[in-house]
Amino acid sequence: MKTSKKQIASVLRSGNTTEIFKIAKTSGIDVSNRGSLMRWIEANSPSQKIARKAYNLSYGAGEFKNFRISNTGINNRVIDAINYAKFQKAKGYMETNYGKILVVGNENIYWAHPAYQHRDYNKSIAFPNTEKNQILTATINAFLTK
Repeated sequence: MKTSKKQIASVLRSGNTTEIFKIAKTSGIDVSNRGSLMRWIEANSPSQKIARKAYNLSYGAGEFKNFRISNTGINNRVIDAINYAKFQKAKGYMETNYGKILVVGNENIYWAHPAYQHRDYNKSIAFPNTEKNQILTATINAFLTK
């Protein structure tokens, strides 16, 4: 089925990821390849604003909420937190003033000094505060404090 430019533009303007995936698939795009989907959205965007949102429309669908871009590619915040905990444990940071644990806040979970917790001026966001991340926080903190 051939889709018109008008139909594609209308669906892209809506921002509905399900409809975008459907129309891309009917246009012959391999939607499992998010890079080709992103390039297709950029090429068919009716405006620059939608072209700039192409990354969120293609990669933002699904379980990509905990991903961010770095110089080395896509990193998962959860994996980063686990790797950072292993790094601290291996270097012996938990026995020094440089050790950080995960502290649950209202909206986010932070890396902070165990004694200062939320008063730590050097705390940093690890990931959003969700039920799943709270379980992960308890597991990582148990690993760091034993």
